[in-house]
Amino acid sequence: MTQTRRAHLKMLGGASLGMTALPGALAASDDASAGSPATHVIEMLTKHPEDSKIRNVFVPDIVRAKPGDTIRFVTVDKGHNSVSDDKMLPEGGQTWEGKISKDVEVTLTTEGAYATSARHTAAWAWSG
Repeated sequence: MTQTRRAHLKMLGGASLGMTALPGALAASDDASAGSPATHVIEMLTKHPEDSKIRNVFVPDIVRAKPGDTIRFVTVDKGHNSVSDDKMLPEGGQTWEGKISKDVEVTLTTEGAYATSARHTAAWAWSG
């Protein structure tokens, strides 16, 4: 099931959490699972696996991670990349820019909400 941004914001309790509610957003929090750092895989796809009408997606669209965790963006379908959204990073948050059709990894060290987009599709509003 795909959830709209508006429905997800409502579920989270308001617009102040908007950065974590955007599709593809990464939320780094001390509340994430305890223990060793984890690696979270986000696939970059041309079509959503559950609904082929939904195009150019990050799956899963939201990841809860803790500082020290690694986010791995995996190119499943060629022609995609992941780029940090500089306007939607916590202060001191990591930035990244993956190359087209190449996987990219980022290890989060700063707590907060992160958003990503695909550079070549930003004009199409494919962002998270």
